[in-house]
Amino acid sequence: MKRVINKINDNINLAETWYQTLKWLAIVSGTLSFIIFSLLIFNYIQLKLSDPLNSKELLELKSRLIKYPGNISIKENIRELDLQLRKEYFKRREFSRFGSYFLIISVVIFLISSKYYFDHYRKIPMPSLTTEQYPEFVINAKARWSVIVVFLILGSSAIALIVSSNTGDFLKNI
Repeated sequence: MKRVINKINDNINLAETWYQTLKWLAIVSGTLSFIIFSLLIFNYIQLKLSDPLNSKELLELKSRLIKYPGNISIKENIRELDLQLRKEYFKRREFSRFGSYFLIISVVIFLISSKYYFDHYRKIPMPSLTTEQYPEFVINAKARWSVIVVFLILGSSAIALIVSSNTGDFLKNI
């Protein structure tokens, strides 16, 4: 009998350790997701502001090249600056790509660990003697509104993706 009680206590301690681990995993992955999301937003803003083709220094060098077409040092400066701007641009694009992968992974880890953690502490509902029945028209109205909201969210997301996909157009003109 004592063995059974010890085994039950060991299982309770193991379960409690597991759920504390899930709690900290959710906290760490949620914090990591927030940090990655913030960095991706900052990177996106910097990417939009630093267009390699519309750089002030590059435009200034090009205007000087038009004034002095035979100057080889201006051509070399334009080449070096163009290379530097393009490297920076593609480095930011690569950061966005990998950052989005890390963000997706950390959000998935956060959601899974949060779900299992909160499932452990969920209270089992007590059945009541009276059950509340909503009229059918109320249920239908809520269903219609939920479908409308889902389509609005999907539509606005699609529009945002279409608008943001036009960022690569300037590379076609090179």
